[in-house]
Amino acid sequence: MMKQKDRITTTQMAIYVSTHMTALGILTLPRVVTATTQTPDGWISVLLSGLVINLFAIVLVKLCQRFPQESFYQYNPKIIGKWFGILLSFSLITYFILLGSFEIRGMAEVTHLYLLPRTPFMATIIPFICLGVYLTVGGINPLVRLFEVLFTPSILIFIIVILLSLKTFEPNNIRPVLGQGILPVIKGMQPTALALTGPETMLVVFSFMKEPQKGIKAITLGIATPLFFYIMTTIFTLGSLGVAGVQTKTWPVLSLFRQFEYTGIIFERFETFMLAIWILQIFTTFVTCLYVSALGFSQIFKKEIKPFIFGLAPFMYVISLSPKNINDFFHLGDFLGYVGIAFIIVVPSIMIIIAMLRGKKHVPAS
Repeated sequence: MMKQKDRITTTQMAIYVSTHMTALGILTLPRVVTATTQTPDGWISVLLSGLVINLFAIVLVKLCQRFPQESFYQYNPKIIGKWFGILLSFSLITYFILLGSFEIRGMAEVTHLYLLPRTPFMATIIPFICLGVYLTVGGINPLVRLFEVLFTPSILIFIIVILLSLKTFEPNNIRPVLGQGILPVIKGMQPTALALTGPETMLVVFSFMKEPQKGIKAITLGIATPLFFYIMTTIFTLGSLGVAGVQTKTWPVLSLFRQFEYTGIIFERFETFMLAIWILQIFTTFVTCLYVSALGFSQIFKKEIKPFIFGLAPFMYVISLSPKNINDFFHLGDFLGYVGIAFIIVVPSIMIIIAMLRGKKHVPAS
């Protein structure tokens, strides 16, 4: 049963979606989109993808609004039947488990490369997971409060670092706009999948909203902030490194921050400071995945959520170590991006059509 205190305001829901979206994908987005477009127009691909995702996220919210007091795990069997519903629920749970594990491994990879090169993955992953478990057992409200605390400083630091990168920005690197037409831009929309996942979490947490009628406002604001981050990051990374330079960097955004320094001030190099903030953003995505996957098991089996949180933690640790190298890691990310898009676009669209045809919706108790 959901506790009465477990309620999220519209602003909190928007922040929840934003922080879940703003994670590891942004660090590689300029590279993956530029590798496909082969032009400096990748930022247009990101913009168009964001608009499409927002459109289908509204459809997702409309589906959730038909069952405002229930999560996806609870209402989807009412739409497509018990066994298909349970299968779909386990598919969503598996996706969140893999995504959370992916974020953990990404944090370890970046930390090992830039911060702690002599520290084994285990020493960074285990404390990360333990802290996530400690936060998650408190329920949805501690998660949201943490996200609120991190949200404003993250925005300010991001804007400051982006403005400082003007020192290396070369406008000619992002010209000409649409020099090779619209086709490369359309092709570039495909690899943005991982970075733009996040709205699918509302399938689960929408049931916590105090004012479900404002769900569209929450999802639109929630997508707008990270989308702005993605566009600006892509523009400034391309402007500083160029089309060819971006494609040669594993983590181009961090390479951008390593290119400039300001002597004589408190922080002369900024990539470590920026990376510390981004690790916190990765942490928010991980705890979201841990919570919604554990909640899924809890609601399907009608048991307390805490045992599932503790049980999933070591399982996610093992999965995080399964990619043998960085290439396997990125292949997993590509796969998760497509699955996430399916849960944003395909699944809600089909289910809302079936729900409308069958007249399925929540009927308040009299």
